[in-house]
This record gives sequence, structure tokens and C-alpha cells, in this order.
Amino acid sequence: MRRLTLDAIELLDAIARSGLFSGAGLLLNKVTSTVSYAVAKLDSDLEVALFHRHGPRVKLTPGGTSAFSGAGSSGHRRGQAARGRNGIGADVACG
Repeated sequence: MRRLTLDAIELLDAIARSGLFSGAGLLLNKVTSTVSYAVAKLDSDLEVALFHRHGPRVKLTPGGTSAFSGAGSSGHRRGQAARGRNGIGADVACG
């Protein structure tokens, strides 16, 4: 299976959390059609349907779950590395 980019991981995460392409668009500041196109491209590139579509609601398929969980662990490690081992920069308050 092809590796997911960080943008693709963020997209899948936003869709999975919101359950809607439009909700993911709001989280990522993208229009719904851009989200839908990106998912269709990922489906084609990965040769797997990532989401079950039930009207506007979506849910990860087993293949989508597999693609996302495999990528998520490496994404989590990158996030930890970006914050530093001590968590410095993990939570920064402004104001």
C-alpha cells in the first residue's frame, strides 16, 4: 500500500472525527468539493474505498481504517518529535 502524506493523514483524521466531508472542510478551512475530490483521489491512488457513504455521513471502511491506523502511528511520532521529548511547545497559550 502506498504511504500517506501528512496532508492526507490530516484529511482522514478530520473526516473521521467529524463524520462529514463538510465538517472536515470546516476543520481544515477547505470547501467540501476539495475534500471530496481529495478522498476520491486517495481512493484511486490507494486502490481502496476509504469511507462508507450514508447520505452526508461517512464512516471509515475496514480498508480506510487500516490505511489510517498504519499512517497514524507514524504521524503521532512525527508530532511528538516536533514538540520535543519533554513536550516543550506542546501547549502554548497566547494572550
